[in-house]
Amino acid sequence: MMKSLLLIFLILFLAGCVQIRHLEYKPFVHDIDGKNELYISTYAAGYAQKKTDSIPFVFKKLVTHDKLYFQVFIRDIKKKAGKNPNIDSILIHSFSYRIGNNPSTELISNYDSNFWQQGQLKYNPDAKETSPILYVDGWTVSVDISFTLNGTDYSIQGEMPSAEHTTTRSLIMWEIHR
Repeated sequence: MMKSLLLIFLILFLAGCVQIRHLEYKPFVHDIDGKNELYISTYAAGYAQKKTDSIPFVFKKLVTHDKLYFQVFIRDIKKKAGKNPNIDSILIHSFSYRIGNNPSTELISNYDSNFWQQGQLKYNPDAKETSPILYVDGWTVSVDISFTLNGTDYSIQGEMPSAEHTTTRSLIMWEIHR
């Protein structure tokens, strides 16, 4: 009997899962010159996740924070991550966003790198603290960016509609890595 209970507990412990509903605005991706692309995305402004359902040791259902920060990345169109070998010089003149009929909010001005992350002091040493935006199902965020890449000026506008996606992970691995 004891062995059976232990076996059941072990199976539940190893088989348990966590399902996370991620709230975001769909990334805006734009080909710049065939070698580089503009990638603007959002990420949760906090790691607090609200538990919506739970069965101890078996199942957790969570939803990410509903306040979001922006990331701006001018990346290698093939590599997608890391250092971009196609950039000799870059200056982001401005990056702003607008929700609905509200006025635009500028987040970047005269920034000389190809990666920027809102809410991280490393990328905003001279900037004032900017507030995250609220995720609302059905909203669309308009973005506007102007920059000079390798001596060529670009001005790009785009739309980022609200989106959700779900991931499922092993409960034990999630508990270890959170």
